[in-house]
Amino acid sequence: MELNPLETTFFAQVLNAELDDPVPATLTCQGKDFDIIVVPEIAPEGYFRMRYFNAQDSDPAADDIGSLRGRNWEWLNSEPILEQIWRDQVPVELRLHTLPLPMQPARVNPPLSARILYAGRNRAGELVLLDDKVMLQSGKSKMANFCIRTFRDFATPDKQFSSIEGITDAEYQILASIGDKLGDGAKLTITPAQHYLTLQTTDGWTITVTKDQHEPQGSVSHTGVVERDDGNGFTVAELCDLLDGLRYFFTFTMGNYCLPTVVIGYAENGQLTWGEVGQFENDLIQRSNWFNHSREAPFGYILEDFFPKFWRTWRTHKDEIIAVIDAYADSNAMRTAGVLRDAVAKSFAGLEVLSGLVLAKSIFGGAGQWIDEVLRCYKIPNRHLNGTENPHTQRLCANLNIGDNKGAFLLADVRNYVTHPLDKNPVVKPGHLKYVDGDLIQYVRLHDLSQFYLEYVLLRFCGYRVGSSYRSLL
Repeated sequence: MELNPLETTFFAQVLNAELDDPVPATLTCQGKDFDIIVVPEIAPEGYFRMRYFNAQDSDPAADDIGSLRGRNWEWLNSEPILEQIWRDQVPVELRLHTLPLPMQPARVNPPLSARILYAGRNRAGELVLLDDKVMLQSGKSKMANFCIRTFRDFATPDKQFSSIEGITDAEYQILASIGDKLGDGAKLTITPAQHYLTLQTTDGWTITVTKDQHEPQGSVSHTGVVERDDGNGFTVAELCDLLDGLRYFFTFTMGNYCLPTVVIGYAENGQLTWGEVGQFENDLIQRSNWFNHSREAPFGYILEDFFPKFWRTWRTHKDEIIAVIDAYADSNAMRTAGVLRDAVAKSFAGLEVLSGLVLAKSIFGGAGQWIDEVLRCYKIPNRHLNGTENPHTQRLCANLNIGDNKGAFLLADVRNYVTHPLDKNPVVKPGHLKYVDGDLIQYVRLHDLSQFYLEYVLLRFCGYRVGSSYRSLL
C-alpha cells in the first residue's frame, strides 16, 4: 500500500517498523516471555494488524518434550498459553526489536499494549494494538496531525486568491522578466495555497484540514492539524474526545463512515508523544446528500459555518447524535449492499430518534404524525419540493390509501410493513406486497426520502439554515 507522508511518519517513527517487513519481537503475558516474529501489515479489510509466527517460550525448559506428555497432536502445533490469553481477551505487552538503519543510532522501542486477535496452530496468530494506540512519552501534546482518505474534495477559492493577492503588478512584471531569462524546460510559476478548511469549536479548539499535494494511489487525501486556541497542551483523552466528534461530523458530511488512517501527537519541542492507527480505505463513495449533491466540489465555507453549530449540539446531545448518524451511515451501507427494505427501516429509526430529540419526548407510536410536526416546524418540504408535488410519494400514498400525500406518513407506513408485514389477518399486507415489494425501486426512493428528512432536520436542529437550497430527490 502506498502511504502519504504522515502515514509514513507513523510507521517509521511511532511504531518504528516497516509494513510487510518481518521483525523480531518479545511478547509478554502472565509473567512469561515469548520470542516471536512479527509482520506489521494492513489487512484486506483496511485495519492494521501484526501477524506473528514461531511463538516460542523464552524459557528453554518450558519446551522440554517431557512437559508435553499428555498433550495431543493439536496442542503440539499451538502455543496453549497464548491460545488461552486469546480466549480470555487479556491484554499483552509487545516489544519490537527493530534493527537500526546503517549509520543511525539504535533506538529502544517502547512497550506496546496489544491484544491477541487470533491464536492459531503452528504457533502463529494475529495481534492488534490495544485501543489502536502507541504511547511514546508521558505528558501533554502541543499539536496533533491526522490523515483521512475517504473525505471528498472541497473548494476554498477565496483562500487561494487571498494567498497571492499581495503580489503587486510590478512584482508580477519582475517575475515575468525572470521567467524570460530561463533556459529550455525551465519555468517560473506562482502556486496559490492548497484548498483548506478552518473548523473552530465553541470551546477553544481549531482544526485545519488541507488537501494533500501527494495523493497515494491516485486517491484524494487530506491532512488535519489540531491545536488549542490558547496555545496550551492537551492530553490524549482530551484529543480523543475531540476526534470522536470530528469523525461523526465527517461521517455526516460524507454519508458514510470517515475515519482517520493515523493520528500523531507532538510535544512543544516537536518530539512525537503518541500515535493512533485507524482505518485504511481508498474507496471514496460519492453520495448525493446535503453536502455532496453538486457535481462540482462544494464550497468549504459551508462546513466552516456548520461545524461550530454541530459541535455545540454534539456537546449537549452526544449520545443521541451518535445514534442518529450511525443510523444514517449504516442505512447508506445497507442500500449499497442491496438490503433495501432494512435500509429504509434503519434510516427511519434515526429519523425517529432525531424527531424525539427535537420534540424533547420519546416517540413510541404515531411516528408519522410526530415527524410531520417536526418537518412543519422547520418548514422542510414534506409534500412539495421546489414547488412541485413529489409524483412518487403522491402515487404510493394513493395506492396505499394514505391521506394527505405526506412523505412522513408514507415512510412510517412502509417501515411498519417492513418490520410487521402481516395484516390483522395472517397474510402479508396485500397493498404493500403489490405496490412496494412488487417494484423494489420504490425502496430506493423511500430510502432517499427518509435520508433527505434526516439530513435537513439534523441541520436545522443544529441551528444551520439551508434556505431554499435543498438537494434533489431521486
